[in-house]
Amino acid sequence: MIKWILVILLATTMFFGCGKESPTAPTPNQPPVITDTHCTIVEYVSGYGPSGTIYCKVSDPDGLGDIDEVKWISDVEGMNPQITNLYDDGSHGDPTANDGTYSIDVSNYEVWFYSGDGMHDGLGPVYTFEVEDKAGHSDDTDPIEY
Repeated sequence: MIKWILVILLATTMFFGCGKESPTAPTPNQPPVITDTHCTIVEYVSGYGPSGTIYCKVSDPDGLGDIDEVKWISDVEGMNPQITNLYDDGSHGDPTANDGTYSIDVSNYEVWFYSGDGMHDGLGPVYTFEVEDKAGHSDDTDPIEY
């Protein structure tokens, strides 16, 4: 009798498996998310240019290696927006590489300064941040006023 019980258990285990889960399809690529932003720009001083730091913290369920690019976009009253790439490489004003904080020190770059009349080079009255991953998924912020 015990022999038959063992045979039945063995046959049932072989037929139904031994508790292994069936393989599941890979999880599709998930979009990145902007988690924090910061923009501090000291007003343009003639002959010296603007100074300040811009950063954007991002995360991606697929890992930071999936991030393709992070941008800061300044718009002057609907004119051609200025697009500035942010970096997470330990340079360009970014203090720590590969930590998910994309930064740029604008002291060494020409950025527009908004003078109020829209006629001078300038930072627009609004700016946004955008992140895109290697699969083309993206996230952006609502326009932020200076």
